[in-house]
Amino acid sequence: MIIDWSIKTIKEEIIEEKEVLGEIKEYKEDLNEEKEETIKKDERMIDEEISRIVRNAQRCAEEILKKEMKLLQRLAQELLKYETLNAKDLEKILEGKKLTRRMNGRSNNEKRPASRQRVTKTRRKPKIITSNAPKKQPQKQRTKE
Repeated sequence: MIIDWSIKTIKEEIIEEKEVLGEIKEYKEDLNEEKEETIKKDERMIDEEISRIVRNAQRCAEEILKKEMKLLQRLAQELLKYETLNAKDLEKILEGKKLTRRMNGRSNNEKRPASRQRVTKTRRKPKIITSNAPKKQPQKQRTKE
């Protein structure tokens, strides 16, 4: 009788523990679902904010380009003419001055630096060495059969 009673109480405790574990498991699942919903909500908010920032930047860029259309066309013309522009060229264009340089990148009155002066070298004629020794005939390659 005591043994039966103790077995019943142990079974009841096990059943209660299983119920508690089941409730804990359900609670964890609910927390995970809430966590996933919160993460998705945060991701949506971040995506919306990024989209808003990009749209504002695009609008601002378009306004600047429309406002400075003449300057943009001048830059395009100079790039077509010279292919490259350096910082000095950009400064002149922004100041509204005319570019005065040759096509190779230097202005007409700008001299080549001393370290870059062209030095013309005369080429020496190659010496032909002749010897009295007979020339070796190239050996034929053997083919495997």
